[in-house]
Amino acid sequence: MLPEELDWPSIDGEALIFLAQIDLSKLPESVWKGAGPREGQLAFFIHPKNIKARVLHVKGALTERAGPNPFHSDFVKDIEDSRSSRMSSFIDDQSQFPKWPVVLESGLPSQPIRTSMSTRKGDDPDHPDSYPYGFGLTNRALHPFDGATLSILIDELTKSFSGRLAQIEKFLKEKQLAENTKEALEAIKAETENAETEFKEVLTRLNPFLTNFDCEKVSPILEEIGELPHGQINYVGDDPFGFAIVHVTLGEHSNQYKFKWKGGDYLKAHRKRLRYAYSSDPDSLPKKVRERFETEFEFQAAYEFGAMSHVPDRDFGLAYDPSSGDHIPLLDEPNEVLLELPTSDLVGWMFGDMYSLVYLISRDNLRDGNFNSVFTSVTN
Repeated sequence: MLPEELDWPSIDGEALIFLAQIDLSKLPESVWKGAGPREGQLAFFIHPKNIKARVLHVKGALTERAGPNPFHSDFVKDIEDSRSSRMSSFIDDQSQFPKWPVVLESGLPSQPIRTSMSTRKGDDPDHPDSYPYGFGLTNRALHPFDGATLSILIDELTKSFSGRLAQIEKFLKEKQLAENTKEALEAIKAETENAETEFKEVLTRLNPFLTNFDCEKVSPILEEIGELPHGQINYVGDDPFGFAIVHVTLGEHSNQYKFKWKGGDYLKAHRKRLRYAYSSDPDSLPKKVRERFETEFEFQAAYEFGAMSHVPDRDFGLAYDPSSGDHIPLLDEPNEVLLELPTSDLVGWMFGDMYSLVYLISRDNLRDGNFNSVFTSVTN
């Protein structure tokens, strides 16, 4: 939110990426020990290729403005996925980071913003499984919720069948096989070919929903695909005589091997797009999808909180003075922390090696309401 007449901020001719905005009138008096303005808003920006930054103090009538696409910057989390031709096609219509509301709470956080945020989350026994192994199509919580996620799911399913058949053909052509192993591979090949034929028939009923998505009609069709037999092939190695040891389990012999697979790019795209859909309009999502991911989002939010007017968790209570390059005790620190933003799965950004971006300002400038010399540091 910026005044209409204000030019979009830039550094060295490069338009900056918008990260966050804070209503100063909502800040507790204790923030910055009472220094700094308490009217208007602070808007936080960063250079797309480095950590040069600007903070604007804006007042009066504000208008929502569209800045540059952040997915072309160097601090996008999972940057390889975001820039790949496959994944980018499913986020092209998302030109900004998802918007999450901020709740201001006074006092010290219950846990410090520490190094390696994602490692700490991964160690939590309550961590929800974002990418469950053996994702089954009968699980409606992981079903598509729009045409784009349905499109990539169809693509992944198609690849799953063709990949399985190619794997079987490679064993049959290139490996020395015992007769019983060959028979087992021929059996699972026939099973997979039949399942692929059924899949292609079902696919004709799914295709219309790519442009006119309807969750209530799509989910039962996907559950049909989920009931197709999808056996398992496990190549152990070769025995001393050069024969391949391959364990084969036909899908028709066990419900455990109904159609399941790791999900590949589908689950990644599903989760990326879901952040936008949920943060924009959670009621638009199917009930089971919403309930499944609300649990995950709540878990992430408990770790990904920002902070203001505190000591960044770096060298156990010593703050850093970029002007001297020294670590100095807090009482001698001439700077105040305007805002610390951690690496975030909810938003999709990453600073340093999964650490935090800290906006700092001299206490003198803060008292004067002068935000022209704000600088940043990453808590690596």
